[in-house]
Amino acid sequence: MGAVETKGEAGRVRRSRRDAIDNESRVREAAMLVFEQRGNAMTMDDVAAEAGVSKGTVYNTFGTRQDLVDEMTVEFLGRATDSYRQELDSESVWDALLDVILTPTFGVAARPEILDPKAPAGRVKDALTVALTAFGELVERGKSEGVIRPEITVDHLLVLFRGLAMALPEYSLGRATQAKEYAVIILRGIHA
Repeated sequence: MGAVETKGEAGRVRRSRRDAIDNESRVREAAMLVFEQRGNAMTMDDVAAEAGVSKGTVYNTFGTRQDLVDEMTVEFLGRATDSYRQELDSESVWDALLDVILTPTFGVAARPEILDPKAPAGRVKDALTVALTAFGELVERGKSEGVIRPEITVDHLLVLFRGLAMALPEYSLGRATQAKEYAVIILRGIHA
């Protein structure tokens, strides 16, 4: 397999073997798949098994389990932000809100600790702030169209969904169905 040059720390050029690059790509894809299935409960072993690589390869890619979870959370929140922004162009803002909130993986990144307003600053909190800003645009559009009660704010929804995340067990696809039922109740409460 051929080598590829990449810039490392302090601008040094290092050579990476093509298979190492392929493994990293496989690990990152597997990590997101596992994250969507297990959320914060994911392990390095889960990712290694899904990617078909050693656990050491997963550690080489992410460093620590917390780095793995944080990176997947940031990536997921970026995808959510993109989804919120795309839904702004939808014909029905209410249907758009239902779509983004009631997706099977809703809540995968909604760990109670990151939804806490006192959560420490960092890349996860930054990604959440961007996602909430985009989500807020949907909420404001819903209020201006009269489909969301005018007194509802993103902060209200954040508290409600944080409470839901705290009340339910660790995220899993099985829990997503249960979370969806409760999310529907919350949405009914904000509907004008």
